[in-house]
Amino acid sequence: MAGRRSFSFDARGFITAVRGMGIPQAVLDGLVGRSALDVLRDMLESSAQDGTPVVQFDAWQSGDGTVISAVGSAR
Repeated sequence: MAGRRSFSFDARGFITAVRGMGIPQAVLDGLVGRSALDVLRDMLESSAQDGTPVVQFDAWQSGDGTVISAVGSAR
């Protein structure tokens, strides 16, 4: 993942909003409506396999939803 990207998801686990730096908005918009679990799984599967930490997740409540911020080197 280049830069920093964060997304929020609803109680059913579907992404409702995405923000990112250095990532085209069309790419970010393509994540809306997808399963948050699937997106996280894709990030981890595309990351390095050598045991190096590639993603850090921070989560917090914001309004009626949960925000997860992922920072790292995964695509």
